[in-house]
Amino acid sequence: MAPNNENGQDKNEGGNKKMIFIVIVFLLLANAVLLWQFFKQKSDITSKDENITVLTTAKDSISAEYTAVKGELSKLQADNVDLQGKLAANDEEIAAQKAKIEKMMKAGNAKAGELRAAINKLKDMKTQYESRINELVEQNKQLTNQNQELNTNLSSEKGKNENLSKENTGLSNKVALGSIMKADNVVLSGVKFKSSGKEVDEKKAKNVQKIKACFNLNENLVVDKGTKSVYIRVMGPDKSVLSTSSATFTFNGQQLPYTIKQDINYDNKKVSQCVFWEKGSVFAKGSYTAEFYCEGNKIGEGALELK
Repeated sequence: MAPNNENGQDKNEGGNKKMIFIVIVFLLLANAVLLWQFFKQKSDITSKDENITVLTTAKDSISAEYTAVKGELSKLQADNVDLQGKLAANDEEIAAQKAKIEKMMKAGNAKAGELRAAINKLKDMKTQYESRINELVEQNKQLTNQNQELNTNLSSEKGKNENLSKENTGLSNKVALGSIMKADNVVLSGVKFKSSGKEVDEKKAKNVQKIKACFNLNENLVVDKGTKSVYIRVMGPDKSVLSTSSATFTFNGQQLPYTIKQDINYDNKKVSQCVFWEKGSVFAKGSYTAEFYCEGNKIGEGALELK
């Protein structure tokens, strides 16, 4: 009976060892699995940290790019305020794109690629904006040059017109001066008549019967032909006009008395004329002067001294 018990005990001990071995193997496998999971999780975490770091760095870089582009755009807009009216459409598009980018950055869930694409589009807009500004600046230069050329031409034409106006004024003045009748070879003398009727010059006032005025109307091709009325004002030593009537003529808006009126048929050629005036009483001693007028102008003068 004793050998049988020993065999049973050996069997039990063998079974127990087997179980312990199995348990040990299982525990080793479990530890191996746990170690694998640990290192895998650690690797995943490290990878995620690296991805987060890379994403954060990329977003920071993109943010810096955006800030730079935004600054450049602001400077362009500030430097070209005078062109804003013509850049309104571009400004609206740029403002909309900036708002879109800032919204994506604020949300924090945008991918780096999406942000970069949006900023690249903003850069393209900036390039187009610069091109548009250069185009407008060039147009303004051309317009300025055209305006300067027009102003130069206008000044030149204005100068020509002023010169023509001066020439016309000069011609008008010449025509006006040319249309004035002129009297020359004016001779004022005292005369008396002999019993035979012969006229002789007389210097003594007490013997003078008439004052004689001789003159020429010069040739003038500008004035109209026809009858010309010549008014002669003879002033005595007392400077008063010698006259036997109250008749007057108009000169410079005034009514002037005259001594003699002589109508002459004038055909633009030189005409010689002599007229007489009789006082009807003794002439005073002294200096006499005569003024000749025709068509509102003074055309000549003469003088006489009676003793």
